[in-house]
Amino acid sequence: MRILEFDELPPDTETQAQLLDLSVAWAPVSFSKISEVRKMGYPCADYVGVYAVEKGEILSAVRVLRLPYTTPEGVRQIAGIQGVVTRRDSRRRGVARELLREVHRREKAAGCEYSMLWTGRGLVAHSLYESLGYRDVYTPDLAVLHKSRNRGAGRYVLESLGEGGTRVMEELHASATAGRLGFTPRPSGMVRSAIHLGFLPADSLYTIRREGKDVGYAVLQKHHTWCSLEELVLDRRTPIEEVLPTLEASISDGWFVIRNTVVRDLTPLLQRRGYHCSPWAYYSLLALPLKRSGEDVVDMLGTGDRLFTCQGLDYF
Repeated sequence: MRILEFDELPPDTETQAQLLDLSVAWAPVSFSKISEVRKMGYPCADYVGVYAVEKGEILSAVRVLRLPYTTPEGVRQIAGIQGVVTRRDSRRRGVARELLREVHRREKAAGCEYSMLWTGRGLVAHSLYESLGYRDVYTPDLAVLHKSRNRGAGRYVLESLGEGGTRVMEELHASATAGRLGFTPRPSGMVRSAIHLGFLPADSLYTIRREGKDVGYAVLQKHHTWCSLEELVLDRRTPIEEVLPTLEASISDGWFVIRNTVVRDLTPLLQRRGYHCSPWAYYSLLALPLKRSGEDVVDMLGTGDRLFTCQGLDYF
């Protein structure tokens, strides 16, 4: 078995890579798209990912991002592990474990202090990650409200941003998350790249306006009977309680769902508005220190701090 980088994969293996992703219900992403977003600022590692190849067949893959992350000690570079997948007929051979160890070696050499990934707590892979030293450091909060009538949109207006509004999002995110811990500052070009890859629907992006001025933005995933608020960023002068009616008006009858640290920040307010809140999502963020050990990784990363921020685009 050989371990190859993305750029070392023979062109005739692309279909295998797509089938590997499809086997776990991920959408296929063409190699040409990956090459395009690397030029657009998508923060992947210089080698993109590693692939276990045997007799011309791709058995397993791990893709890697390099992201800035603000810890209590300052901004650090982390490795964001994404796309860990192994063919069913190659499981229990230690293939994914070997790829992850190779990634850890490379990322430590590149100066990353932590390796982080998202996974479901009930998945078999969760035990693999724990055996490698990963620890659960954050579980997203959830809030849900059933709307049976329209409460009115309030004084703010939602306007579609589309792909052309990514610069507005970046500027508002940088301003709103200054001084917070976690996934900030966000790499320039990341939002546009996520849209180009199909990870983020352009029609889910909205600016929040008052009196003709942008005061924030929202990522709203609208469905037939429910709407999910995946990301909410406001400038520091705009009270969230005044904006909520506008966001809730996105759906006149059905379920309105809010995720991530927005819920942690606003739990008392949401409960007063009739939301039911829960800290028990099935998925979680795991982290592995690459250069330090013997300390509480939650404290090292600040994920238990009220200043910690995590939004929809911080899932990799």
